[in-house]
Parts: sequence; structure tokens; C-alpha cells
Amino acid sequence: MNKKVYNLITGKVITGRRLHRGLKQHELADKANINRSHLSDVEKGMVNPTLDTVHKLAKGLDTSATSIVREIEEDYNSNFKEIMDKKE
Repeated sequence: MNKKVYNLITGKVITGRRLHRGLKQHELADKANINRSHLSDVEKGMVNPTLDTVHKLAKGLDTSATSIVREIEEDYNSNFKEIMDKKE
């Protein structure tokens, strides 16, 4: 697993779901009971969120952690394959 790619995709998924819900960063951070700067770091792919953070974000997004992780895994698998195909 390429951790940098995984973190970037995690951030993309969280950002996409937040925007789909029409939430600003500070609103999701408040709903999820996490620091807004930490959410910003997650969304930028600078950190790999803990499972606890994923659960809090899922609650704030009115979804399940399973759904978020599934989307991250699907995006990672398809994007990583694309990246590897471009290298060949």
C-alpha cells in the first residue's frame, strides 16, 4: 500500500462527502467533535486518520465508517492501478 496515495484518497473522500452534505469544514468538525485543523489535515492528505476519527467523521456525515472505508478502498484500488499502469 502506498501510504501517501491512500492518505490523499482518504482526504478526497472525506472532502467529497462533506461538500455533498453542504457542510463547511468547521461545521463538520463541530458535528464530529474534532479539531478543524485536524480535519483540514485529513482532507489535504497530510495525515492518516485513526479509526476513531473515521467513526467521528462518519457520525458527523450521517453515514457509517464502513461506507467511508469502502469508498476509500475502492478509490485506492482503482487509482493505484491507474498509477501503476502509467508507469509501465
